[in-house]
Amino acid sequence: MIDIKRLIEKKDGLERWRPLLKIGFPLKSSVIANDIFPNLNVQSPQLPKTEYGKAEFLNEVMSSQSQIAIVPVSKTRLQFTLKECQAEFASIGIKGIALDTVAVEDSNFYAVWQLIREVGISGAANVNYIRQIKRVLGWPDHCSI
Repeated sequence: MIDIKRLIEKKDGLERWRPLLKIGFPLKSSVIANDIFPNLNVQSPQLPKTEYGKAEFLNEVMSSQSQIAIVPVSKTRLQFTLKECQAEFASIGIKGIALDTVAVEDSNFYAVWQLIREVGISGAANVNYIRQIKRVLGWPDHCSI
């Protein structure tokens, strides 16, 4: 699964993301060239095939790009609703490093703030997956991924 989101707002330690693309394999070459690479701010390579399975996409398309890091990430999550907010507890692995995460989502900023205060996580750092992957890789936060 390819899931691309763009950070559109930061407010009081919270982040708002806009979904741009969520698509499964195989990927059509047109989607790779017109949707995936432009959102990575990287020029698309030549794509001789009409579509690519996951292994082909990683091994033939992405691994040839020096500006892109392929990082193994696993995620097991439990999704639920608390008050009007969507929430999840997830156990993730990034390059073999195990971490637990909590996420709270809603279009209502104040509902999210209220809930994270009530469950006692308002003092916890809000670290998105991209920033955490960069930390595991030893990359600075300002580096593109």
